[in-house]
Amino acid sequence: NKSLIYQAKYFSGDWSGQVTAYRLNNNGVITSTEWEADVLLNAVAPNSREILTFNETSKKGVPLRWVATPTTTTISAAIKTALGKNAAGTIDTLGEKRLLWVRGNGTDEGATLRKRARTKLGDIIDSSPVFVAEPQSRVNDPTFDIYYNNKKNREPMLYVGANDGMLHAF
Repeated sequence: NKSLIYQAKYFSGDWSGQVTAYRLNNNGVITSTEWEADVLLNAVAPNSREILTFNETSKKGVPLRWVATPTTTTISAAIKTALGKNAAGTIDTLGEKRLLWVRGNGTDEGATLRKRARTKLGDIIDSSPVFVAEPQSRVNDPTFDIYYNNKKNREPMLYVGANDGMLHAF
């Protein structure tokens, strides 16, 4: 049986989140834990995470990186300016460190940036995991056939919004 059920939760003590995928048997009973998002996320090096944002100037999605690479565009000046301000709105020199922290880099945790005790996944409050794979039903509309053929082989993905400002995909 390939059936899974997903549970999202949060821990108010450190404002971290968790998504757990549980395997179900043919009777709908949970038999085992298939995966946990914090384990998956913590196993990926911060520089290897695929995190995207929107560049208002280029009107394109771009990697969330401070410096552009030969194959990517950088974040906009507006995002750099916003990251370069502390909670009081005062300009400081921590913009790039904040961006690296959002990417999961723990170098400055506990010193200049908040320490994440449990995981890099933010708390998940009022967001339900949504599983997306190939379309499951057919619609009697010729345009749906085009849509279906374009989506029938898409990679199955679980999406959930977290209070870290991200829509996560697992």
